[in-house]
Amino acid sequence: SGNQVFVVDTSSPSTNSGIDITAGVSQAANLLNFYSSGGTLLSAFSAYGALYMNISTTTALNVQDGFGNTVLNVNTLDRLLTIASSSTETLFYADAYYSRIGIGTTTASYVSASTTIVVLEGGMCVDDDQGASCGSRSIPPGTIQADGAITASAFDLAEVYHSEGNLPAGTVVRVSAMQSTSTLPTVAATEEGYDARMVGVVSTNPGLVLGWNSTTTDVAVALAGRVPVKVTDENGPIEAGDAITSSARFPGYAMRSSRSGRILGHALQGVSFATSTPDVPYTVAPDGVTRLAKINVFMKIGWEAAGPGSDIVLDVGAYGKTSGALLLQNSRAGIQVSIATSSAALLVNQTVSPSTTPEAVGNLLQVQANGIDKLAVSGFGATTISANLNCADLPGATSTCPALLAVSNNGSEYLTVTATGTVAVAYDLKVGRNLAVGEHIHAGADVAGQVILPAGEIATSSIFAVPYVDTPIITLTPNGRVGSEYWVENVAASEIDSATTSTETVGFRVNIDKSTDHPVVFNYIIVGTSDKVAPLAVVDASRVSGEIVVTPPPANTSGSSSVPDAAPTDANPDAPSSSTSTPDTAAPAEENTTPPPADATTQAPADSTSPVDTAAPADITTAAPSDTTSGTDAGLLTGQAGPVSATEPAPTTQ
Repeated sequence: SGNQVFVVDTSSPSTNSGIDITAGVSQAANLLNFYSSGGTLLSAFSAYGALYMNISTTTALNVQDGFGNTVLNVNTLDRLLTIASSSTETLFYADAYYSRIGIGTTTASYVSASTTIVVLEGGMCVDDDQGASCGSRSIPPGTIQADGAITASAFDLAEVYHSEGNLPAGTVVRVSAMQSTSTLPTVAATEEGYDARMVGVVSTNPGLVLGWNSTTTDVAVALAGRVPVKVTDENGPIEAGDAITSSARFPGYAMRSSRSGRILGHALQGVSFATSTPDVPYTVAPDGVTRLAKINVFMKIGWEAAGPGSDIVLDVGAYGKTSGALLLQNSRAGIQVSIATSSAALLVNQTVSPSTTPEAVGNLLQVQANGIDKLAVSGFGATTISANLNCADLPGATSTCPALLAVSNNGSEYLTVTATGTVAVAYDLKVGRNLAVGEHIHAGADVAGQVILPAGEIATSSIFAVPYVDTPIITLTPNGRVGSEYWVENVAASEIDSATTSTETVGFRVNIDKSTDHPVVFNYIIVGTSDKVAPLAVVDASRVSGEIVVTPPPANTSGSSSVPDAAPTDANPDAPSSSTSTPDTAAPAEENTTPPPADATTQAPADSTSPVDTAAPADITTAAPSDTTSGTDAGLLTGQAGPVSATEPAPTTQ
């Protein structure tokens, strides 16, 4: 009706209150109550000054900045509390209905029902005191800094990746080459053992996740920490501490690592696969043999050099490569050594910068025992073997000295250098220039020796243990009286075996013009050569019989006649009478001697087919091997030929 019900006069001096409500000494009821028209208490001030409100509205309490902008608002209808610095910027947002808090947001659209705290366009500091710690620093938007540890009841660090299809937790994954429309890298289940592109395991319960899902097929891949992994027994039981790598047979599974290569990490628990336990149950794979389980693995993607027992195996093939290298370097000295496997079984390559002095270059290879060098290969290629062996390796020694260097092939030694300096070569030794020998040369029967021409014979032969490929040059000297011309011929392989096509020289034959009544021993030295060998025509011409003119000796002033020397006392008494006569050593002046046989020359061709005599005197003993086949010089040379008639014509081939 316009009539005043309650009037507060504030015209009194400024020191007076407009309204004063004073509580009694023992007052328990409110000082001021506000009721609705229906008598419902809407709000009140208690005797202690507290504000009580019982209002369901979006603006139960609204505090403005004097310009109509809400600074503080209590929404009892939606159970929201908002603190703003202006009409467009909210500092704090609390949603009691969903138990969530937003900082830097004005609406619930930024805070989902599953989110507790959201900070927009700002960082978060978790301080442990009021000192100058993270609160005093500038925190970039979207980051959290804390004075203490951030802990979680989960056990791995994971990162979100896009995946190809469905990848269950515990699946071992590799980087995929498949192109994807996702902005995230794509992973797929591993497909081979020791997978070189293995990056992690799909996490079961990550403690910290980097990134967030953008599609339903995105997965959190554990990169480090403790994570459950699917494993098989294809490479044997797994013990705690074993290196774990990707399975060779089951995509996405892991197995025990038994050689060098890329690994996923190390097992934190073992599984024998013998029995299924509550802690580690197993199932049988579709193949009906392999057993599958899931164990905790400490993630540590990397490469491990390991093998059976104590072996260390470096297998570059595990990465699909044909070559690889281990680099050792000294960056300060400018030296790098590469130990590689490529076309060579082992390649050591030392790279030196141009500014490095020769004195600063170390050895390519250096092997020591107790700090003392035993083997060293310098950067310039010089090789030094240093040993301190005390042994004997000389003829007649009672012990054999270990070899300083031994080269073998298929179980046979080809080159040996002993501690006393003896060098043994099993086959050919080629010397480009001079060969100097300080003391003696000892050779086998194919190089030097003696051959015996029995009494009464005009030819004898000897067969080499190893045929000569090049033409053998034979130097022959008698070791006793001969009494007539003598010459030597090479024995060709075709003379021994007419069906052979070999051009090798298998032996030699010694011939004399006239037989003697005693054995004649010839010394020989043989050297094979392919240079300056006389043509066959020259050799044949040297065998042509011709008149030999002998110059007579001076006149005998004493009147005695010239007689030959007496036969040696050890002459063979059983020699035929036709061979007991000794040819004269002188002839009258102008008298032509009897010409030698048509095949008599002082040089025989390499492929001679002259007769081979096999009868040797029984009293001749030598140091030749026991497997000789020729009776003429039994024991002096091995592999001698069978008998050939001494009456055969002289050969016409060299």
